[in-house]
Amino acid sequence: MSTRTYDFDGLPQHRDSSSPDLLPRGRSQAKKLIENLAFDATIWGLPAVLQYAQLSDFVWRRPVEEGERINVFDHRRGLAGPEFSEFRVPNVDTLYSNGWISLLSGPVELRIPDVGEKYYTVNLFDTFGNASNVGSRTFGGGPGLVLLCTAQQAEALPADRYAEVMIMATPIVWALLRVQVVGTNGVEDADRLRKSFTLHSSAASGDADKVRQVDSELVEAQWAEFARALDAVIEISGVPAREEGLAARYRALGIGAGSAPLDPDLRDAAQTGFDNAMDVVRESRSQLGTPLGTGWTKVEDKGCHGMNFVARAVMNNVGLGANVVEENASFNAYFDATGAQLDGRNGAYELVLSEAPPVRYFWSLTLYIAASGRVYGNAWGRYSVGSESEIHPGPDGEVRIAIDPMFESRRLAESPHVLPAPAEPFFVVIRNYGPSSRLAEGGWRPGAITLVHNVAGVET
Repeated sequence: MSTRTYDFDGLPQHRDSSSPDLLPRGRSQAKKLIENLAFDATIWGLPAVLQYAQLSDFVWRRPVEEGERINVFDHRRGLAGPEFSEFRVPNVDTLYSNGWISLLSGPVELRIPDVGEKYYTVNLFDTFGNASNVGSRTFGGGPGLVLLCTAQQAEALPADRYAEVMIMATPIVWALLRVQVVGTNGVEDADRLRKSFTLHSSAASGDADKVRQVDSELVEAQWAEFARALDAVIEISGVPAREEGLAARYRALGIGAGSAPLDPDLRDAAQTGFDNAMDVVRESRSQLGTPLGTGWTKVEDKGCHGMNFVARAVMNNVGLGANVVEENASFNAYFDATGAQLDGRNGAYELVLSEAPPVRYFWSLTLYIAASGRVYGNAWGRYSVGSESEIHPGPDGEVRIAIDPMFESRRLAESPHVLPAPAEPFFVVIRNYGPSSRLAEGGWRPGAITLVHNVAGVET
């Protein structure tokens, strides 16, 4: 049921207060208010701050030499592995490329090469993580050109000049490119292909100077750095119109509209509120999406959170830049069939899929360390198994995968169905690229993960 809304525009005798909101004189009451506001601001602003920290690193910490600092793709890294630190829970099946786009000085062209049948996607995130998508599903295999612009810029475009125009909600856009890696020379082939994706702007590159430098680690640990980043977000990109009232409340915290900073005593209260909010986010990581009653959760609403602010904060904390469900229908499991935390110290597990996931492109199962969301750095360099790793269905079409903390390197070549596990808590993700309608609508689900060899007390 929707809530009836109204506004004050056009009412002849209505006017808004121009005064700052009341801050109690009593220090105890003031601390309570600031703590609560900081908790709320952290939940609301976390996706934007995490993205802004990535933007800051892109502009100010990336080696650039004489090149552009913005409106360009960065193709530096190979496949994600244990050392990948840009965001949590990366996939290990595609090459990533980052592109940070500024529309402050004008539209930007996204040029797509001839990709053919290979899977690719360019997710376009606004400041708060709401996603649009350019990919095989939405634009075909290329070649092509998409003009990215604001709504105001779109009004001034020459008629019929651009066949494809995408209006972005905010003037700062994160373009996260993925290209599938296939076959023996897959990394080299995908690397050549992704470098054919380009961004072009007719405006000068001075917009990068408008990006404040923030510490991408401290924004998740210190209120002062988080608040500084959130203030920068609001200054450069604004806020969704329907969330303006929330942002106005945070002026009492020194965020937005040139607000005065907090005094040291109240900063301590804000840090407490921030810490409590981050605890809520971290403790809620396993709750994304719809529980299936088997230890698995079907992840929902990636990139389209609306005003589900807690879910939005958790989603972006777990996996910033998550692909939209139409591109990648995914399932997470933190627990086994009995509801116990997955933990390699308990022994070896087995996952049985009644059939391989019905997908257009490919699927994979990847394992992550529960405490950090990092890829498990096992000694064999095997971070996932799936349709591209020589897995073969059994006689009845079932797919069996062992998740084994005692996996031995000599068995690597003979064991395409084994995923090494750590002797500590972990979680796994099944990603389904190009999900069939049957999968998307719930007609396919993963089987429960079962502890099959209990060796409690495995040494770390």
